Amino acid sequence: MSLKHYDWSDFNSPPEIEEHSLVKHKMLAFYLERYIKVLTADPRYPTLKLWLIDGFAGGGQYSIANSDERHDGSPLILLKTVDKMRLEVQTKRENPFDIDAKYFFVEKDANAYNFLKNTLKNECYIADFDKNIRVINDSFVSAFPKILQQIQANKQRNPRCIFLLDQYGYKDVPFTTLKTIFATFPNAAEVLLTFATESLISYMSEGRFQTAMKNAGLESIITKELIDSFRDTASYEKRSARLIVEQTLATYILENSGARFFTPFFIVSKKSRRSFLLIHLSCNWRARDEMNQTHWELHNHTHHYGMAGLKNFRSESRLITTLGYDIFHNEEQASFEYQFDDQAEKQTYDALREELPEKIWEHKGQKITVGDLLIENCNYTPANSKHFKKTLEELIKYKSIRVFSSDGKHERFTHNTIRNDDIIEFKQKSLFL
Repeated sequence: MSLKHYDWSDFNSPPEIEEHSLVKHKMLAFYLERYIKVLTADPRYPTLKLWLIDGFAGGGQYSIANSDERHDGSPLILLKTVDKMRLEVQTKRENPFDIDAKYFFVEKDANAYNFLKNTLKNECYIADFDKNIRVINDSFVSAFPKILQQIQANKQRNPRCIFLLDQYGYKDVPFTTLKTIFATFPNAAEVLLTFATESLISYMSEGRFQTAMKNAGLESIITKELIDSFRDTASYEKRSARLIVEQTLATYILENSGARFFTPFFIVSKKSRRSFLLIHLSCNWRARDEMNQTHWELHNHTHHYGMAGLKNFRSESRLITTLGYDIFHNEEQASFEYQFDDQAEKQTYDALREELPEKIWEHKGQKITVGDLLIENCNYTPANSKHFKKTLEELIKYKSIRVFSSDGKHERFTHNTIRNDDIIEFKQKSLFL
């Protein structure tokens, strides 16, 4: 299925924004606010320095269907959110505070590039051109080395970078580029990547796969055998098969990105029914936890496909090798779907109460911290640290475990007192196992 690109040829008529982009933009603004709040929690630091790279910037503004209003694109969302948070943090501090943000807006399409420059000018950001804002007419892959050099030239020890890589399809951000980002900035880089799973799966249905899969770096996972099996799957079983393919893709992206942690969720357009994988990549599990909490707070905007507990994305890319293509016909492999509402939260707690004791039991006789437990399992669950700690509180109540401070002086009994460096001690096998 081909994707229709936005038309930026007329300054007076921006393209109509699609529904899935509205969802992505809302999450971007919300997460950036949360990100800045976390990094400015310590009032001793007078400046927060950020590098914000939008690799597929577009024209900067859209029209809204059946309305005369305009909607800000990702460059304006980044700029306006930083401006908003700069003021918000300053009002809470006695001493001067500033966010020193540098922006790189990369756009390959000439019409979109010109539209974006005009948009930024109309929004009064032209004074920041070249000083803090660089608008680049090039592909992200071509512009990336120079962007990297400019960040490194600043000689920060751990420059905080957010790469927004909202590619239109699934092959414009090579895995080598992702690996370079995390190899260069392992402690401070985060990537928000979109991946058009629906478009890719369409190749599986149509048979045009070899060149596309090679270009996307997916030829080792989206093989001819997998595609043939997918085509042979009965129509009434296609949904389960699609979920298996999407989990396989998500896991493969993590395994080949150079990141250690990811938060993969899906945005589904109700109008077009196209699904897009929205994946947050980092080498810091706390960053993963913050993004996960964003999904829960903005419930009903994204979907989680898989299970409610700790059994998601565990070597999913090897499932087909291990179990064969019959997994396409096994709904238990990917039968869970929810939208982060109250019912989903109940299912999450129910699953954790059953599965978390088993994970702790695996470390019986060893010293394991709460943070260790989170790091070990966070990639495989829609749960976050809040869900883990509330479940630990229940296990403490049932006398299955003890949780105490790293120095052994303080025992924990409630979730809001549990710290990540606290030690978990398994007392006995309980009703949960």
